[in-house]
Amino acid sequence: MFLSLLMLFSLVADTHTCDAVITEFATNSGYSTAPNVDIWSTEEVGKLYNYTLPNGSTSILESLRSSINAQLSPDQRTGCWRRLGEAATISSKFEWSAELHAEEMSVLLLQRLPDSVVSRYFALQDLWATQASYMLDVKYAAALNDLGDRINAIGVLERLIIESNRSISSLEYAGILNTIANIYYELERYDEAEHYYKEAIIRIDSDNPKIIGYRINLASVYKQQERYDEAITLLREQISAAASKNMQVEELQTRINLANLLKEVGQYDQSRALYLSFISQARESGFESVLFFGYYNFVDWHLQLNKIDEVKPWIDTLFSILPQESSHYNKVGAYAILARYYSATGQSETAQFYEEAVEDLESMARDGETEELILAELYRLSFSEARQT
Repeated sequence: MFLSLLMLFSLVADTHTCDAVITEFATNSGYSTAPNVDIWSTEEVGKLYNYTLPNGSTSILESLRSSINAQLSPDQRTGCWRRLGEAATISSKFEWSAELHAEEMSVLLLQRLPDSVVSRYFALQDLWATQASYMLDVKYAAALNDLGDRINAIGVLERLIIESNRSISSLEYAGILNTIANIYYELERYDEAEHYYKEAIIRIDSDNPKIIGYRINLASVYKQQERYDEAITLLREQISAAASKNMQVEELQTRINLANLLKEVGQYDQSRALYLSFISQARESGFESVLFFGYYNFVDWHLQLNKIDEVKPWIDTLFSILPQESSHYNKVGAYAILARYYSATGQSETAQFYEEAVEDLESMARDGETEELILAELYRLSFSEARQT
């Protein structure tokens, strides 16, 4: 079964190539001079930069992003973005080149390859003087943070916010401030994190959904500082604000954070009500993708309160939606919580099986194994479940 799944993933990954995606998109967009070839030359790719879509609103390569992200595997996306960036450089579109190589670095970060990001950053020194080079700096800082070099990561980002020669929008500026705050938070330097979260909040429009996330982050600082009343008040305010602006995803995000905080401070009845309302609202609104978090955290609520007799139906529901969950890290988390359940019910052998499986999966992720391999191993684990239970 393990080998069959790997073969399946390989077949899916080979369905599209960078060239096929470019050809398909160029044809569908009315690019009349698209070459009838299987492999685009760098020069032909470069010509796309001078083409605009019929509505005249954007470059064809900007619109190509969604096709690349939807149709190519992570490894293919990395190579494709690099090719597009190199074509932009040859065509003297240096701002585009910086942005496209930043996309390449984003995929490397998602693949947990920070060393590769650092190497690419220094390989692109010719682009450092461009207005868009701050995008490369942001990815470089993220890689440093992943490598544990958080102080230098902060230095890169703080340099960005004091330099005046970069074309950074207010929204991007706020994003950089939020990232600096996140790193200070990881360093447990909560006073600095609070400062930068507040700076980010005042620089973003109140109608922008991102402001809810920044305020949730600020509430996390309050929690770490044991300012629980302030954290609870802030999160309640954000639920009301998101609801008033019909920001349903952000409302759900805040609701689950408040439920978790109330559970942590021992307000179990209130947290239970919030978990149930989260699950109900997510189902009614069609947000199936976030249901996992509701069920996962509600199962944890049961286990924390030792409500073993009541938890099994919720675990069954959690695993019934697990195949639709896109994050393999969340899937690993589900098996970790299953190990806790078996441990709590005295089924130590089965609990140990899942504990060891989770350790193996987490080790695979730390060692940079591909998402396909980890998912294949998760499928193998799911087939083993019938034997264990």
